[in-house]
Amino acid sequence: MTVVRPDAGVRDGARRQGRQGLAFGLLATLIWGGFLVVSRYGIGAGLHATDLAFLRYLTAGLILLPWLLGHSPHRLAGVGWGKGMCLALLAGPLFIVVSASGYRYAPLAHAAVIQLGMLTLVSILLAAVMVGERPGARRLIGLGVVVAGLAVTAGPGLLRGSSTAWIGDLLFALAGSMWALFSVLQRRWGIAPLAATAVVSVLSAAVYTPLYLAGNGLRIFSVAPPTVLVVQIVA
Repeated sequence: MTVVRPDAGVRDGARRQGRQGLAFGLLATLIWGGFLVVSRYGIGAGLHATDLAFLRYLTAGLILLPWLLGHSPHRLAGVGWGKGMCLALLAGPLFIVVSASGYRYAPLAHAAVIQLGMLTLVSILLAAVMVGERPGARRLIGLGVVVAGLAVTAGPGLLRGSSTAWIGDLLFALAGSMWALFSVLQRRWGIAPLAATAVVSVLSAAVYTPLYLAGNGLRIFSVAPPTVLVVQIVA
């Protein structure tokens, strides 16, 4: 007769959650890497950071508008207007503008290390303060590695007075910090991922699109080949 210990199911569930978390983490890494590369590609093709924000959020807003309209749109799917605007400010067009502007001064390698490094570092620190999630020994070791990577990557640019890479590095660091605060607030407020994505996308499209068109018109369709625009839209 096989005896099943009461805590066996709990351990199995924890391991299953751990594997799912690792899978989502790896997928997020691929998405972030693609986001950085595609943004650098767009800037190199002649687009401005404001153009990237227009293409990204107009597309996402149109895709997610039907979902939001079907989930209490007057209350933004339960998120609320105050929280929704706060999340959109952190993860909306301003984030794209800050992040992509860094490529004017610093290379892609700096973005990969500094933006994602600051995202990780600030997320862990804010989670400890705002959510009460205390980092364990392994996470603290990981933080040390992140800090070392940031110092090695950004340090030389900050010390060389003639280099402008430090400007891009600061923009990458600010973008990573913005996304970290967005992530921690989403968790603190208990907002579902799809709801947060829909609210940020629709609000960003509704506010930013008229402002962009008023200042730029449709110039974007004459400054870049259609293939470049399609890549940004898909991204």
